[in-house]
Amino acid sequence: MRKLYQLTQMTFFRICCCLFLLLGIQEGYGQDAGFTVSGSLRDSSSREALIGVTVSVKGKPTVGTISGPDGRYTLKLASGNETLVFRMMNYNVREIPVNNQATLNVQLSASSSQLGEVLIVGYTEQTTKKNTAAISKLDVAELKNNPNPNPVQALQGKVAGVSIPISQGQPGIGANNIIIRGGTKPNVYGSGLGNNNGAAIGASDGSNPLVVVDGVFRSINDINPEDIESMQVMKDAASTAIYGARGANGVIVIRTKKGTLNTKSTITLSHRTTWETQARDYDYLSAEEYLRLARITVANTADNIDKNNLLYNGGFSAGTRVFTKPGEYGKSTYLTALYDNILAVEGQGYVDNLLAKGWRVMDDPINPGTKLLYADNHYQDQLWNTGVSNTDNFTINGGTDKADYNFSMGYTNQKGVLVGTKYKRVNALGNFGFRRPTSCGWILC
Repeated sequence: MRKLYQLTQMTFFRICCCLFLLLGIQEGYGQDAGFTVSGSLRDSSSREALIGVTVSVKGKPTVGTISGPDGRYTLKLASGNETLVFRMMNYNVREIPVNNQATLNVQLSASSSQLGEVLIVGYTEQTTKKNTAAISKLDVAELKNNPNPNPVQALQGKVAGVSIPISQGQPGIGANNIIIRGGTKPNVYGSGLGNNNGAAIGASDGSNPLVVVDGVFRSINDINPEDIESMQVMKDAASTAIYGARGANGVIVIRTKKGTLNTKSTITLSHRTTWETQARDYDYLSAEEYLRLARITVANTADNIDKNNLLYNGGFSAGTRVFTKPGEYGKSTYLTALYDNILAVEGQGYVDNLLAKGWRVMDDPINPGTKLLYADNHYQDQLWNTGVSNTDNFTINGGTDKADYNFSMGYTNQKGVLVGTKYKRVNALGNFGFRRPTSCGWILC
């Protein structure tokens, strides 16, 4: 009987404790349930419903809720005099007094903090604050007012750990190699040159990264910089974890511009004209210096070459030949000739006319007593010119509450400072998006 009594007493004590706790919880619940507020949460610019917004009571962090798939929330309060705090990543925090309002609809504005900056990580997006991988993002402002039509050169010196050796000045040229953190080959810089597509040839080991544009693997050299919304470089494990062996040299991820929901159509026209000249004048040989050097070199060389053909049959630009018919000298490829030969075939008036136009006469350095007739064509003026480049872009951007659009066209015509070099590109871009209705509202497709 004593043992049974003890058990009964212990059980009674436990029951009393449970009742006390239940009464305390019920009393606390009754105190916090005196007022109910509800409403919807939306983006201030796009008016889209915001999912996962934290709604809490100021001073009572344990009392709160989050918005559902439709952006709506419901919260029970102790009274209608509380102040609600609305928080969401990438949005500014708002504190709003309830003031006994049963319905409280709130709009949140996006934050401009860099911690909320969105990075494209493989096939998804992530904020800089949450990201721990080696990813560098280029500010799109670096692409503005850039005279080079190739976006590769916008990366030069702008992203840590990325080396872009530009080995030539061909218009529209990219990099011989884009080297991220030293590359994966032993000779990534090498001594080779690049072709007009930026591909590595010659002695350098190719170490170009993988380029992904809107989820498609393609070249970076033919992209219009005006169409780029974001450009970032994924390094080390950040690239191989998603793209495998193809990302061993790093990955450059580019996203092109898209439209904005609930905005009026915006039409943008832009034109840019640039002039390029050679950096300096070079001290080339004059025509007289060249003829003297070339003819003496050929006459005295020990190489097994046909000297007679070179020097006396017009075999190269410093060689001469005998003309027999009027007009032949005017059709000749080279301007060097024997003065007495031209005088005999064409006449004194013809020779005087040439001399009046700048032709000159000099003694043949290998045949004393013989005169050479030649023209100094000012080789530097023939080689260089002023490169005029024109770039035109047209963009229309906007959106309704159900669809957005961005369409652009561009034309680039870049002429190089070296005669015969040029680059032309015609590009068009169309990005269109729409939202379709679901059971929980509208979602972007």
